[in-house]
Amino acid sequence: MTSLYNEIENSGQKKWGAGQPTIFRALKLPKSGKTDSLRITTPAIMDLIDFTENEAIRILKKRGDKEYFIIDVDSTPVELFGNQNEASYDGHYRCISYLPIFVAINGVPAFVQNAPGAANGAALCLIHIRRLIQKLRESFPGARILVRGDTGYNNAELIRIIVEEGVSYILGYNVRSKDLKAKLFEHIAQEYAAAPTSRICMAKEILKEIPLTGLFDEVKPPKRRRKL
Repeated sequence: MTSLYNEIENSGQKKWGAGQPTIFRALKLPKSGKTDSLRITTPAIMDLIDFTENEAIRILKKRGDKEYFIIDVDSTPVELFGNQNEASYDGHYRCISYLPIFVAINGVPAFVQNAPGAANGAALCLIHIRRLIQKLRESFPGARILVRGDTGYNNAELIRIIVEEGVSYILGYNVRSKDLKAKLFEHIAQEYAAAPTSRICMAKEILKEIPLTGLFDEVKPPKRRRKL
């Protein structure tokens, strides 16, 4: 999923974004009720999130949205170039960063949950998702709600809460390519056996000769050269 934060940055509304020093100061706050090192939630931050959520709902009402709502959630790296507290290397984005989550409703920014670089996006989303869904239901009775995220949010506990709230979801799913190929060819063979005159014109003998690892090879990214 394309980072929603990048979309906002590119929209020219950078005055609403927080720079590295601001984020660093937030993480460096003294003990003020944060739950643990990976879930940076304080009373002040929760009040701020509540305010921005209410502002998003106000914008949605003014815009006339009322039938359906899509909650988009995405982890967004804030790349760092220093020795900031709780910075961590993220293997997916290949940089040292903080890794907050960004949440939008029908494209309207709702809130950002700040987090160290080692944070788990699904764990951060778990803190807020039930409250956000219930707030939308109270503001828009009868509306259809859908939660959308990438594979990082395909979390059993998160899905359980979404289902309990009676909400739909679309989440990414990691599949093993070899297993997928095997199931694909098995399905083709079954279809051919059931209807030999169908448009599936692959003979069983040909299917037997096709290796499961050699078709649809994944394109590997080029190796990054080290700067000398």
